[in-house]
Order: sequence, then structure tokens, then C-alpha cells
Amino acid sequence: MKKTLVCIALLVLPIIYAESFEVLWTESLGSATAISWVDFNKDRKIDGAIIGTDLNTRAFGSSGSKWSFQASGVNSIAAVDLNLDGYLDEGVIAANKIYAVDSSGVEKWRLEKIGYSALAADLNSDGRLSEVIVGGYGEIYAIDAAGKLLWTHVAEGSVRHLATINRCIVAGFGRNIRCIESNGAALWTSSVPGNVGAVAAIDLDRDGILDGVVVGSFDGSVTAFDAYGTKKWSFSRTTEILLMKMHAADLNSDGKLSEVVFSLGYLYAFNSEGAKLWQGPDSISNPKSIVPIDIDGDGILDDVAIATGSRIYVLNANGKKIGEYAMPEVSAMVGVDLDGDGKIGELIAASDADYNARAIKITLNDTTTSQPAPPTTTQPPQTTQPPITTPPPLPTPPPLPQIIKAAANAGPDQTVAEGTAVTLTANATPSSLGSRIAAYLWIENNVALNSNISERLFSKVFPVGAHNITLRVIDDAGITASDSTVITVTPVSRTSNLSAVDSDGDGLTDEQERILKTNPYNPDTDGDGIIDSIDPNPLVPEKSAPLSRAGILKWVLLIVVVIGVIGIILLRGRIQDYLWERDWLK
Repeated sequence: MKKTLVCIALLVLPIIYAESFEVLWTESLGSATAISWVDFNKDRKIDGAIIGTDLNTRAFGSSGSKWSFQASGVNSIAAVDLNLDGYLDEGVIAANKIYAVDSSGVEKWRLEKIGYSALAADLNSDGRLSEVIVGGYGEIYAIDAAGKLLWTHVAEGSVRHLATINRCIVAGFGRNIRCIESNGAALWTSSVPGNVGAVAAIDLDRDGILDGVVVGSFDGSVTAFDAYGTKKWSFSRTTEILLMKMHAADLNSDGKLSEVVFSLGYLYAFNSEGAKLWQGPDSISNPKSIVPIDIDGDGILDDVAIATGSRIYVLNANGKKIGEYAMPEVSAMVGVDLDGDGKIGELIAASDADYNARAIKITLNDTTTSQPAPPTTTQPPQTTQPPITTPPPLPTPPPLPQIIKAAANAGPDQTVAEGTAVTLTANATPSSLGSRIAAYLWIENNVALNSNISERLFSKVFPVGAHNITLRVIDDAGITASDSTVITVTPVSRTSNLSAVDSDGDGLTDEQERILKTNPYNPDTDGDGIIDSIDPNPLVPEKSAPLSRAGILKWVLLIVVVIGVIGIILLRGRIQDYLWERDWLK
């Protein structure tokens, strides 16, 4: 009976909202675990999706099913340009292995490593998203279009969150958020109060470049960092979060992804300055998906589709609910452009209630009044990164920086004695004329050593051992350059100044006597009449030791004393006899 009621509800409730939500197609599916948009038609429009399930991986386009691939238990999917044709029509699937498939679902390569998150990137700055970053267990992998492992970066635990900003790849794992350069080196690491639950790249200074990251933690906090790892703002609720979703959006309709919509139990929207724009209706809690969409057809992602336990809600830029569709247990959802009008006005959503995927066209009356953007804050100018002139549909991340003209010199390797202060001098050239070096970072083991990053000189007393120090300079265009130097600190001998001291004059230095464990202030430690320097065993008295000069002197003195005593006794007797005879004669 219950199954019958569920089926009736699934058939009837969509009809209730038929004027606003139209189902274009329905396809059978397993339990969805990951989803990604894709450009199957090579028209630079998001016209399809790849969905990973507990059974296999399926791809869907404007007309429904396209292909199926054997990968199951999928954690993440990324649309990538593997054939270097400029279109994101291939996919990289992160599961118990890392798979790459072409636009027909044919495997191109695989890597025998577990993957928890996947992200397309432009590591070689050729303008194509042909490389992929995959977060694994304790490691982050960079892989080129042919499946070659470019580098591996060590992390802690499962790396489930990745994003790209204009300077680096941002990875979230444990309580850490780390900015990793295109060569795999860590630029900075910051911590958040709780374990990372969501990460979104946003345009902090509203210049058209994704230059900041917002991080959600399961302790109920949200923190924003700029491209230099500086904390910009934070927000928190005194509650523990079990499910967190987050996405950048353009709520003020200025053509820039400078706002963020996230869930901390309830739904919130904040701008790039950390000001709360709105809190969602109380009926919308613990959403499974947050997807920016374009309802009014203006080409701007200023509306939001929210999937909860039993509904898909649509909110306008002011957070007002303008429509809802009954679809229980939506486990994955993505915004797409199935009708080819250049607007993200459709959804592909997967339901675990009936294990179907649906394509849904949304037609609603959105009368949102755009919110004015707050004043722009001053940030280092991005002279080498062209602004994003065309807003999504395709949310293509900007390429990661490539060092072209910028240069850094950390100076020659040095070897110094223990306790010596080492002065490091940075020599650097900015990336272009008119630019200047904004920061000098001296780094050891991914930790910055200097607190004053504007000074070229840095002094420190290093402990004994070899220290591989990296100089990383950043110019005001956001371009970085690095160089390394090795500081070797040798231990100092504690007895070098006392090596020639012989306190007791026995022919052995105090240092030699310390080693022999003899008394440096007694020439004959064992008192056997043999000075320590010639005594074969200076710690044990010799039983038949020959008389030394000191021994002879002792015996002579003893004889003299005895003779003197005897002489005094005899002389005393003679004096007494004399005195007796003198008295008798009288």
C-alpha cells in the first residue's frame, strides 16, 4: 500500500506544478553518488551530465541516455578537455580507481589510485582545461590529458574538496585548507575550526577573477580566505553540521561570482564582504544540492535551485521562494542548458526514491530586483590575468599562474657554525615593467619563517643540521617565483679553547685528564708516587712503585725530622746533666 501511495505521489505531484516545471525525459538509474555537467554538443553550452552511481556511471544529454561505463561507487566527476580540442566533453571519474572516458564513454586511461574528488585545471597555462587534479587518501595527484602523473602532493586523510582560484589549487582536508601551485608546491596552509565540509571559489574583490575561497566546517562555521591565505571574514552557528553544501552565485547580477550560498542546517547567502544577504525559508533545511540557475533568461546565475528531502525549491536572488517541485530523495542535481538557448534554465536531478534521473525545464516569473554591490576593496591588481568578460554558463576556472618573467634568487648555500645568525637576502624581479614585489616568503617544510613579508632581508639562528629553505616572491600582479638555498649548521666543539690547559702540570691537558677520568688538579691521582702522565694505570696505586723524585723528597724529609727529634731528645738530656752537676758542686 505504501509503495502504491509513493508511486501515485510521484506521478501526481509534478502535475501540480506543471506550469512551472516540465519533465523533458526520465531515465532509470541506480543510487546516485556524484554528478557533473558536460558539453557533449561541443557548442560551449552545458548540455548534459555524467552521473556516478553505486552500480555504474551514466551519461545523459538533451535527449536522455548517451552511454554507460563500468565504474561504480563514484566519489566525484570532472568534465575535462582530454583531446585538446577546446571542449569539455570528456570526463574523469574518481572512484576506487581514477578513470578517464571520452565523449562516447570509451575508456582513455586509468590510474590505479583511489580518488575522492576531481577538478579540471590548466596547469601548463595553454588555455585548455586538459589536466585534472584528483584528491586521494593522504595524497593529491596532478594528471595530464594522456594519463601521466605529473606530481603528487602529500596531504592528511581523505582529500574530498578541491577548487581553483587565480593563484593556485585549493584543497580541503581534515581541518586544513591548502593553496597548491601548478608545480605541486604548497603556497600556504591555513586551518579552520572544524573538519572541512565544503569549499567554493568566489570573486572576493569583484574584478571578474576567482581570487578567494569560502570554506565550510562541520562545527557550524564558514570562513573566507583570499588568495594569500589571509582570513577575510567568518560566520558560525553553535551547532554541529552533518551535511554541508555550498556554491558560488551572482546574486547581485553584476556578472561576477562574488556571492556564496551555503547550508548550516538552514540556508544562507553572503556577499564577498562577509555580510549576510538573506536566510532561506525555515521549510528548507539540510539541502542535498545547491545549484545556481538562470530563471529570468538574463544570462546571469542569480537564482538558486535547492534539493531537500522531498522537494526541489527555486529561490530568487533575494532568497524568496518562487517555485517548488515534488521530487523525493534527490541525491544529486546539476544545472544545464538542454534547449540550447544559452541559459542554465534546466536541471538534471537523480532521485533515490525511484532510482530515476529526470531532466526538468523550469519556467517561473522571477521579478528579482538586483541588489547593489558593496564598495570594492583594494586588492593587488591582476595585470597578467584577463578578466572574465563572459559569465557562465560554462564556469571555466581561470588558468593557474605560469612564471614567465618573474624571477627569484635566494642566494648561495651557506655552511655556518652552531649559534651563528644566518642572514638571507632575497633578490627578485617582478613579472612586468611597473610591477613591484609585494611579498617575500622564506619557507621551510611548508611553513613561512618570516613574519615581515615586505622585507628582503631575514635573519635566523638555525639548529644543527641541513635546512632546505625556499624563497617565494609574489609581485603585485599575483605572479610568483621561487628559488631554494641550503643552510648547513655544524656543531661547535665545547672544549676547543681549553685543549692546551694543564692545570696540575703533570704533562696531561685537562681535556686528556677528563677522558682518562684522572684529577686535572692533582699530578698523581692515585697517590702512588707516579705522576699521571707516566703512570701506566693512574687510577690504581702501584704496589712496588719505584721511588720518584717526590717520593725521595718525602723520605729525606721524614729522616730529617726523625734525626731532629732524636737530636732534641739527646740535647735535652745533656742540658739536664749539666744543670744537675752545677747544683751539686755548689
